[in-house]
Amino acid sequence: MRKTLTLELNSPIIAYTSGIIAVLAFSFYSGTGLSLFFFIGMLIMLFAVLFDFGNLFLFCVLLYPSLDIIKYGKTAAALFGYYMLIVFVKYMFTHRIKLNYPLFVHMAFALLTAMIYSQTSIFTQLIRTLALITLFTSMFKENSKYLSKDYIYKVLIATGIGAVCSSIGIIFDFKKVERNYSIAMFSCVIAIILLLSIYTKKSNIKSLLQILLLVGGIISTLSRTATISLLAILIIPICLLGVKGKRTSTIKVLLIVFLVLVLIFTIFSTAIENLIDRFNEEETMVDGNGRTTLWKFYLQEWASTPIRILLGNGLNSTYVQSGMVNSEHNTYIQMLSTTGLLGTITLLATFAVLFKQICMMGKGKMRFHYFVPFICSTICYFGISALYSDAFHFTLLISFLIVRYLKEANESSKAISEINTKQPSNTEIVPV
Repeated sequence: MRKTLTLELNSPIIAYTSGIIAVLAFSFYSGTGLSLFFFIGMLIMLFAVLFDFGNLFLFCVLLYPSLDIIKYGKTAAALFGYYMLIVFVKYMFTHRIKLNYPLFVHMAFALLTAMIYSQTSIFTQLIRTLALITLFTSMFKENSKYLSKDYIYKVLIATGIGAVCSSIGIIFDFKKVERNYSIAMFSCVIAIILLLSIYTKKSNIKSLLQILLLVGGIISTLSRTATISLLAILIIPICLLGVKGKRTSTIKVLLIVFLVLVLIFTIFSTAIENLIDRFNEEETMVDGNGRTTLWKFYLQEWASTPIRILLGNGLNSTYVQSGMVNSEHNTYIQMLSTTGLLGTITLLATFAVLFKQICMMGKGKMRFHYFVPFICSTICYFGISALYSDAFHFTLLISFLIVRYLKEANESSKAISEINTKQPSNTEIVPV
């Protein structure tokens, strides 16, 4: 009996179900302000710590699309990042840690920048980044059980479930969200759903509903950046229509996309009109609409002195609090402006280590369309400031994992095809 209970507690279904309930609880708290929903969500998060680590991480993946609402009251501090510190500590006690060395060099440069501008608030961001990137580097190293095709598939499913739950809260106004930050990964997840539909040959009504809800969430927030990133998804059918063996699946996916567009224009016609109007809004640096003007301002500040070129301008709070400008609204310009050339190079090297571990190693060839989720998320982060954010790091991880999964899936399908062609004839020879 004890064995049965343990298996049930550590089932991925339990992780998925717990994550869904937690997301809905936090969504209702965000929309209604009733503290009961917040405490329900927090109790579930504490309960999930008891899961074995593989399922605990699935639970965290499901929560990450909603991390902006996992906070109490009007505080800007999201609790998800501190929860991930607990998850990291649990991993340390049960697994071997692998260090990402460029990250430590980056932290040294970032701390030097913080000392120059007396910005101690960056310390907590760096600690959380250190823990999260170290966790990813340790979990998804070669020959790790977490880098298996089966586990990656579970992570991708958890991502889709989490994003859909988040989108439901947006569409039906269950929660109050900040535009862009809540949906920065939606187009990335849509691309993942399309790719999984093609490579697993499971393009069905469930995929249609998921994509419909995610696109609906993007339109409901009137996010221009996320809307533009949706265009990158067109790369998938363009690349696959000429690939032998994938044409039928691709055509089915295109039919799904067509149905989604018809439903979207029918259901969200008013929202679409408002979204189009947003593209015609007057640009100003104060409210964040003037993206290109903001980018120019921060780049000019960064290029103003040799020290700033190397070590950056420090955190944008110095400029935002003056009331003259908004934040950078571009993660990559924020990276350069905040930490300078030295910090940017070392941080990109940090991500390169993770990319090499997950995508470059293992069997199978990489194809360009495998990177469409990464392209979608990259476009989104050109429109928001997300340096050192958990959402940015998780989205990069998921983008790398889908590449690894598709490499393995393609290699497996080739192996099966070769086995089938080498099988002997069914004709039996009977000796006389």
